[in-house]
Amino acid sequence: DYNLILVGGPVANIIVKQLVDEGLSAVDWATSPGEWDYIVAPYGGCDVLIIAGADRDATRAAAQSLIDSL
Repeated sequence: DYNLILVGGPVANIIVKQLVDEGLSAVDWATSPGEWDYIVAPYGGCDVLIIAGADRDATRAAAQSLIDSL
């Protein structure tokens, strides 16, 4: 019923890992400089926004970039 905002890549976030393992997120989080991935209703319900990067600094950069774009 509610959309999800997931912070952290597949190493830090088990839900993101599941989405990656199922091919629902095509981002290469291991090398990502920091970005977000919006997935529309991956399981037929809520939408998912992943905010992550290759490490904590890249994840922080992704979050700041998203905030700046609002």
